[in-house]
Amino acid sequence: MTELTESPETPPPIRLTPRMYLRRWLRRFLPPLDLEHRAEVQVLLRQASTPDFDYFALIGLSSVMATLGLLIDSVAVIIGAMVVAPLMSPILGVGLASVTGDHRLARDGLQAVLRGTALSVVVALLITLVVQLLPFNPVADPAALPGTLLALTHPSPFDLIIALTGGLAAAYALALPQLSAALPGVAIATALTPPLCTLGIGLALRDPEIAGGALLLYLTNLAAIGFAGILTFFGLGFHRQDAGLCPAQRPRSLGISAALVAVLLIPLVYSSARVLERGRESGVIRAEVRRVVQARGARLNSVQSDWDGEVLRLDVTLRSSRSLSAADAAELRDELAERLQAAEIEFESLGLSLSVVPFTVIEPEAPAAASPAGLP
Repeated sequence: MTELTESPETPPPIRLTPRMYLRRWLRRFLPPLDLEHRAEVQVLLRQASTPDFDYFALIGLSSVMATLGLLIDSVAVIIGAMVVAPLMSPILGVGLASVTGDHRLARDGLQAVLRGTALSVVVALLITLVVQLLPFNPVADPAALPGTLLALTHPSPFDLIIALTGGLAAAYALALPQLSAALPGVAIATALTPPLCTLGIGLALRDPEIAGGALLLYLTNLAAIGFAGILTFFGLGFHRQDAGLCPAQRPRSLGISAALVAVLLIPLVYSSARVLERGRESGVIRAEVRRVVQARGARLNSVQSDWDGEVLRLDVTLRSSRSLSAADAAELRDELAERLQAAEIEFESLGLSLSVVPFTVIEPEAPAAASPAGLP
């Protein structure tokens, strides 16, 4: 007698959610690394994140280069400092540790980042203090600071995007040895040492605007690179080794770093809006100064505007065929104040420093006769 057995029920088909579709699509272009490669990356970053003598020597040398490059306004020297500086590796090491739960790597990476940051700021501070004692001090005039230095004090959302893409590229290149040649270019694109040295210069000059802007740029790059590293390593298959944890579960550090990046967008947008407003005001000021000067038969050479609290100070250089008196300068200042207030430039008082360059216009008594066509 044949005994009948029940066939097992066919399991219902799995309904794929949009997140599962996205994960499968990403896996087609970003396959996870095997266990051996993941172990090699961890060993590499653990070595690069150790705060040993070599690490601090490179941080110190790159800080000297970056500080001097900023003071003499040399882009080539600053680029060289960015290539030498090893700050990006411990930042990525902390990101990898937050994904894999490697406490030793997290501790070493955090110590390397914090100590390296402090060393760069102190080196820049000391160099600037020494330079201020020299007769050829490039930062003696606060109104004529190097342009490269000032460019690092006004970060924008574009700097955040650059740091995010640079962090993605750096983490991806570290995970794939054949792409390691791209790391120097990534180090140049994501500035870490120059903002720190700018912070030290700002502290030496006791200029809170320079120091605050440089600190915001450094924190932006730091958070963006960390978030990009966490995202890349998680996408490449790195995960904690805990038995009860699903490898596909997102690490908490990914959400925390993403929230931090989103928070940093607020001061970045504010800083950009402030810079744009200052640019608009500078354009309006120059246009109004040109109109007032030309109405008096003079020609405008240059105009520099600076806000000292609620006081707007203008340094105007013009060329005039006649001499101007103090009364003429006062009249010009009062007219400028009226025009600028009408143009919605907000200030409590207007200070004017006027430099006049005399010139003479000489015209021939009669125009030259035209030569016949074809003759010299």
